[in-house]
Amino acid sequence: MLFRRRLQAELEEEQRREEQRLREREEEKLRLRQKQLEERKKNEEDEIRKSNMSESEKEKLLKQHQDNMDKLTENFTDEQNRYGCKY
Repeated sequence: MLFRRRLQAELEEEQRREEQRLREREEEKLRLRQKQLEERKKNEEDEIRKSNMSESEKEKLLKQHQDNMDKLTENFTDEQNRYGCKY
C-alpha cells in the first residue's frame, strides 16, 4: 500500500513537471513570435521609408502595413490569451 502511494505521488509529480515544461515551451514560442513580429514591423517600415516613392504613396503603404500589423498583433494576443501567457 505504501509503495502504491509513493508511486502515485511520483507519477503525479512527473505529470506536473511535464505540464510545466510544456507551458514553458509554449511561452518561449510566443516570446519568439512576438520578437519576430516586432522585427518584421520595423524592417518593413524602414523599407517603405527608404523607397523611391512619393510621400503620399509611402504614407498609404505605411497605413496598410500598420493595419496588417494590427491584425497580426490581434491574432497574437488571442493566441496568448488562449494559452494563458503574458508575453
